[in-house]
Amino acid sequence: EGFILRVASVGTETDYEPEYAGSRSALVVPMQYHRQVIGSLGLESTKEAAFTIYDEHLLMVIASHLSGLLENGRLRHEAESRARNLGLIHEVVERVIGLTDVRQIAQIAAELMARNFAYELTAVVLTEGPGKTFEIAGLGGSAAAIIQDELQYIDMDREVGIVMRVAVTGQSALINDISKEPIYIPIPNWPAASEMCVALKDGDRILGAIDVESQRKNAFSQNDLVMLESLAGILASMISNADQYQKLQAIVDQLKTTREELQERIIAQHMAEARLIETEKLAAVGEMAAGIAHELNNPMTTVAGFSEVILNELPADAAVRPDMELVLHEAQRAREVVYRLLDFSRQNETTRVRCDVKEVVVDMLTMVNHLLQTNGVRLVTSLKDGLPEVDMDRNQIKQVLLNLVHNALNAMPQGGEVHVSTVRRRRDKRRWVTVCVRDTGVGIPPENLKRVFEPFFTTRSKEGGTGLGLSVSYGVVANHGGYIEVESQVGKGSLFTVWLPVEVK
Repeated sequence: EGFILRVASVGTETDYEPEYAGSRSALVVPMQYHRQVIGSLGLESTKEAAFTIYDEHLLMVIASHLSGLLENGRLRHEAESRARNLGLIHEVVERVIGLTDVRQIAQIAAELMARNFAYELTAVVLTEGPGKTFEIAGLGGSAAAIIQDELQYIDMDREVGIVMRVAVTGQSALINDISKEPIYIPIPNWPAASEMCVALKDGDRILGAIDVESQRKNAFSQNDLVMLESLAGILASMISNADQYQKLQAIVDQLKTTREELQERIIAQHMAEARLIETEKLAAVGEMAAGIAHELNNPMTTVAGFSEVILNELPADAAVRPDMELVLHEAQRAREVVYRLLDFSRQNETTRVRCDVKEVVVDMLTMVNHLLQTNGVRLVTSLKDGLPEVDMDRNQIKQVLLNLVHNALNAMPQGGEVHVSTVRRRRDKRRWVTVCVRDTGVGIPPENLKRVFEPFFTTRSKEGGTGLGLSVSYGVVANHGGYIEVESQVGKGSLFTVWLPVEVK
């Protein structure tokens, strides 16, 4: 109360109770710092009236100095505690700054708090989803392993318990005697005695809570609570930023996936449009070719027929016989062109059945094997077994493949290699069987690559090429619901890939 007590005779003057047995007199003075009583300083003696006014003055001086020393020590202890708290906050910020994983942030913070303050248990609890369920995202301290084992028995969805109350209300809790707290939910194998819990708040939004527990009573002070609240404010901001970053990253990933899908669809659409334009162009030319073929077929047949009659009647040494033989030869060649035009216009009927592509390829290779050997070309095959059957006209597809192999031979006048392979593929959400014919020939110049399927386009006109082979082949494959792709490099060779659909639309 701030007054001086001088007792000359213990037990007769006042109700003063001595600290030591046998004391007969006592002197007690207050210890004050800035007019605030922080304690008391007392003397006792076995003699009565042992203390005088001079002793009282001297003891007051000693109490004043001692009060200053004690208060300075307390202030220094608080300053050191605050500096240590600031150091922890700085270390947490330094460790988690730049992290984007919310649980990683929570775990690092829990471990640092437990390590720097020797906390037996530190837990970071976060809210999850629209239903506000709770999840322990970080554990630290010597009891972390025990709690980790007991998590399966803890109901984190119940709005009871100290942690849940703080996470729901946002109000901090400092409890130095758990036994007096009725809402505390004990954890098996963990006899806690005191607890400190603060909310993780980002503005008005509660993200979770930080919970610290100890097996000792009165383990936490008000300064510890202030430190924990300061750390919770910074940690909440980091968790909120990381959560927003994760949501933004998810949106970015979704947009990236959508963009890739859109690009794939655009590419597929462009390819489909290109194939459609090519098919329509071939169809238009085919209609024209059909008319021309029918108009030319009868005159060519007449010319060839009469030429044969005349040649049969001419003597072997007739001067005009070579000319008539030339007329017959050219008429027959013209008639072959007419037949190709008819093939190009697809006037002949087709018969389609489910076929094994490998068998068709093997039949075709048997027909050209001798031709390949005589031209110094080595055949390399990779024909897969168990490919799905394809609905096709065997003769037409065989003719397409023969045409591709003949083109490969023409591209390798000095010999080389022809690689023929079959493989199962998926494209545009459909199943395909592809036949690839690759040569090591002269290749196709880039300016001619886009024109190889055009009717009458040929680079071998001097050798009798008509420019209808690839056009007819493209039309046949298109009529089967597929298409032909070409890749080529000058001086390295060309690759033709025939795509045949397994399921017909």
